[in-house]
Amino acid sequence: MPLIHNIIEGDWPQVDAIQKEAYPPQAIEDIQTIIYHWKLSPDTCFVATMDNSVIAYLSAHPWKMRIQPPINTIYSIIENPNCIYIHDISINKQYQKTGLGQKLASKLFETGANLGYSSYCLISVQGTRSFWENLGFNHVTDLPDGYFSNIVNLYPDSPYYYMEKPNI
Repeated sequence: MPLIHNIIEGDWPQVDAIQKEAYPPQAIEDIQTIIYHWKLSPDTCFVATMDNSVIAYLSAHPWKMRIQPPINTIYSIIENPNCIYIHDISINKQYQKTGLGQKLASKLFETGANLGYSSYCLISVQGTRSFWENLGFNHVTDLPDGYFSNIVNLYPDSPYYYMEKPNI
């Protein structure tokens, strides 16, 4: 049974390996950027471990709905956040479709509620839209022109969707 806990310093090499397995080369973020974002909001970043090995991770931080965080860029938490942005959830291929993604998301929702957040947002890529819809997220289409300008080149063969889970 996987254990879910907050990311710790020693998890990063395995997190990086999972990221490199999950995403096309042009979409892989520098691990130092991910670590920087984790330091901004360590309470909302988790790993799942099995036999002391990281098998999945979730990276999230406070943000504002309908404002896209930059990709592979160091930035600060936006002023007056109104949601938690799920930046990334990646699962080792061997453990996909086991309910682990739902468990990681549930841990985030529980933590977010304890931090005073009731809304979540994300950009769904690589065919994950139905996964997020099953967790109560809605596809939002009324976005500013050019909203996906920094995503289109990262996932040229994959649809992408902005999704929100308001007020849970």
